[in-house]
Amino acid sequence: MIIADKYEIIKLIKRGINTAVYLAKQRGLERLVILKTLELKEDEKEEWLLRFEREAKILANLENENIVKIYDYGVFDTKYYLVYEYVKGKSLAEILNDKKRLTFIYALYLFYEVAKILKTINEKNIIHRDIKPANILIREDGLIKIGDFGLAYVKEEKDLTIPGTIIGTPAYMAPEQCLGKEISEQVDIYAWGISFLETLSGINPFYSESYPATINKILAKEEIKLKGILKDIDNDFLKIIRKATYKKKERRYKNFSLLISDIEAYLKKKAIVLPTKKEFADYLFEKETVEKMEERKRKKLNLKVWLPLPLILIAFFTFLIFSNLFKPHKKVATFILPDTLKPATPFKETVVKKIEVKKNQTPILSKKEEKEFGYLFINCEPWGKVYLDNQYLFTTPTKEFFKLIPKSYRLKISNDFWGELETTINIKAKESLFLFFDLKKLKSYLKINVIPWGEVYLDDKYLGQTPIVEKIPVEPGIRVLKVINPYYQFYYETIAFKKGETIERIIKLK
Repeated sequence: MIIADKYEIIKLIKRGINTAVYLAKQRGLERLVILKTLELKEDEKEEWLLRFEREAKILANLENENIVKIYDYGVFDTKYYLVYEYVKGKSLAEILNDKKRLTFIYALYLFYEVAKILKTINEKNIIHRDIKPANILIREDGLIKIGDFGLAYVKEEKDLTIPGTIIGTPAYMAPEQCLGKEISEQVDIYAWGISFLETLSGINPFYSESYPATINKILAKEEIKLKGILKDIDNDFLKIIRKATYKKKERRYKNFSLLISDIEAYLKKKAIVLPTKKEFADYLFEKETVEKMEERKRKKLNLKVWLPLPLILIAFFTFLIFSNLFKPHKKVATFILPDTLKPATPFKETVVKKIEVKKNQTPILSKKEEKEFGYLFINCEPWGKVYLDNQYLFTTPTKEFFKLIPKSYRLKISNDFWGELETTINIKAKESLFLFFDLKKLKSYLKINVIPWGEVYLDDKYLGQTPIVEKIPVEPGIRVLKVINPYYQFYYETIAFKKGETIERIIKLK
């Protein structure tokens, strides 16, 4: 797949709700890049697009070797895309997955550098809001970079997050972030501390199998029992970690300058000499060992490749001969629409130039001359059974083009889940009618967010546990919404849902 005629997709790295991240090659420059695409539904377009654009602007104005660079931003074939530099190395999350934890001196070097990078970012009035091992990148030469500014917030600008909405990765979020309250750089300090703790111990104290359990742990009054987790770390440094991870922000470091000052005082007091960037890289990537292993592999591989080569060639040519002898050849019948046919589009116009068709026998079709017929092409989303004058015609999706007697028809489209749609259509001689219906508009929708979390019921039917990302389809009418969290008061509301309408609720439990 090629994006914008210059970015060749190599592989998918990860997929989000509305985004996909790929490893790609930039044609012309022949360099590897990271390509992030954004696909939107119409009703979500404004908020997500503004976030996407803001991420591009933030990175464009953060010229720092320790921050992932942005190369390009644009739109191609209805997809918005961002292009970043490819960091040849690993994320801290990948390293911890292999090593489980880092030795104290190397972890200290890493997070001292990360603190200085975040200080620079915060001084530009930018709060990252999603600091975690996955977003701390280490290049093969030891250079540290911060990536993924998709949730970043610029203080002077209007926050795109709806008040009360939770933004971030739960296990690294400060309590005020979990509650959807106003935030400051102290949330980045908190996430820095939790990430440091995880790097030293291999444990995130808040991680749980479910979102609610994680949030409940963070909001619990007890502070983290650092001594039980970091048994080999001296008390002087535990004080720094503790002050970075206090649950009450009033007790936490106010900014990274104060945090860095305490780290430097600790280094001086303990007469600690931190490793160099090269020593750090050698420790992480074990370069000498890897090079020796690769050399041994190459020697073994050369021997294995040459010995069976004649047999491989014989098998290959035998396969080519027999595959050509017995390869089937298919013919595809197509129907070209006459130039005289003009589309009539009371709903959504679809331009169709060439359509594959099958012979279709139905009582609706007339035996009159070709010039006296009209034509119908119809489809719907997601799918539906199509009836004309109560006679079943077909089930969408279809590529068929139907020839009909010119007259009025009662059209019905039925879907077992989305419901039924009925309307009258007029077929005219020598004209074609192209119709598209969105059956999802037959439903109402509920978009709900509960702080900190809750089990959602509608008319006593369980809908799920928040966070619920997608809008929930609801039958139009008067419905009773209930939200239950055993640690908070019960929430109850009666809502009138209208067809095609989205009701949004942000509920803060008390």
